[in-house]
Amino acid sequence: MAAPIVSPSFDDPTDSLAEWFRSNGRTTAIAATVIVLLGGGAWLYRYASAQQAVQADEQLMQPERSLSAGNIPLAQTDLKRLIQRFGGTPAATQASMLLAQTYFDQGKNADGIAVLDKVSRRGASAPFAAAVEALTAVGESNAGKYGDAAKQYLKAAAASPYAAEQSQYKANAARAFAYAGDTTQAVALWTELAKDEKSPQAAEAHLRLGELTARAASKR
Repeated sequence: MAAPIVSPSFDDPTDSLAEWFRSNGRTTAIAATVIVLLGGGAWLYRYASAQQAVQADEQLMQPERSLSAGNIPLAQTDLKRLIQRFGGTPAATQASMLLAQTYFDQGKNADGIAVLDKVSRRGASAPFAAAVEALTAVGESNAGKYGDAAKQYLKAAAASPYAAEQSQYKANAARAFAYAGDTTQAVALWTELAKDEKSPQAAEAHLRLGELTARAASKR
């Protein structure tokens, strides 16, 4: 008579778990090691990024001192070096804005705009996005490109998380559109701003709308 077949029992979860670890122990160990390494790598990356940001902030002090002393060529050299070495850090973004401003002050608007065009609007630079767009608008306005300046101010308004700042940038855009001769766009923006009576730009918005309306009527 054949011996009865005994099915393996899994009533004891400890036996089942022990058996599983004996069969899969090596795979489990490897997976655990990978997780630890990934976690450690992430921590090291964050630490290195933080250290780099601190170093960049310290380096930014030198060109700021040069600017205060009126030594523009030295400041520009140091700012370029900082941007190249610490690209992607908040200090590098600030350095780009300072460098662009020095070019604008020298009448080199295209050079300043070119510097700002290379600045990231994401990651660590995200908090400066609105200011970078607005400074680009200044360069466009200095160059007499008021239509382009207006569009940059609208980008600045879209990038800003603050209502008051958004209104200010929209007012700047409306003025730029008016200088560019685009009365339709200017009126649309002033009309929007005039609806919010609590806005600091509300009074000017009503005034500008009156001026633009009177100007349009005189041309008929």
